[in-house]
Amino acid sequence: MKISTDVKKGRKVEIKSWKSPDDPSDGNFSLGIEPFNILEVVIWNNNELYFRSEPWNGNMFLGLMLPTTVDIDGFSVVADNQQQTFYMAYEFSSDSMLIYFKLDSQGKFIEWRWDAGKGNWTNRYSIYLTDCDVYGKCGAFGIFDSTKRPICSCLEGFKARNIEEWSRGNWSSGCFRTTPLQCQRDNNNGSGAGQGDDGFLEMKMMKVPAFPDRSSIINRDCKDQCMDFVG
Repeated sequence: MKISTDVKKGRKVEIKSWKSPDDPSDGNFSLGIEPFNILEVVIWNNNELYFRSEPWNGNMFLGLMLPTTVDIDGFSVVADNQQQTFYMAYEFSSDSMLIYFKLDSQGKFIEWRWDAGKGNWTNRYSIYLTDCDVYGKCGAFGIFDSTKRPICSCLEGFKARNIEEWSRGNWSSGCFRTTPLQCQRDNNNGSGAGQGDDGFLEMKMMKVPAFPDRSSIINRDCKDQCMDFVG
């Protein structure tokens, strides 16, 4: 299995889904790799982003359940930024084990292994596990938590943009900021004064936001750089 993207030549090798479980013609979903700012695995639903992994950190795609690390025999990722060519390959070979990968008609990318004892194929891994993995499910500044009802909520300091839609279970409109940033208050002639300086809230078990950039700065300088960017 080899998936690749050649930016200069505009060529891609992707995995396409079937139209339905009984129709092998091309479906709506395709899986490939996109360089973005940092290399990621993505699934497209027609031309819309449906799923994105977290970035490739040089050893693995963060957040993926599949065995996609350089420590796994047969798995490799090559990113040539100068030539703008990128590919990942998985060439597993074993006389005692059969494996194949499939992007199904619902957009789930699954590893199947042959179970000789049971005499059938078993589902071992899936990239897309729950609605939490669907890109933009809770909209901008939204948080997905499958253990809560409703499953979507807003970050601290934000409120739902469209209460009526949210009450119907449509969270795609996301959330908006209710507490202006310091730079916004300064630009409004000091309105909102006394609310304190801008800061950061630690968020655990969250996927890295879309389109991140690499930074060479050390942790203690991160706040200063971010504040300079915001301002």
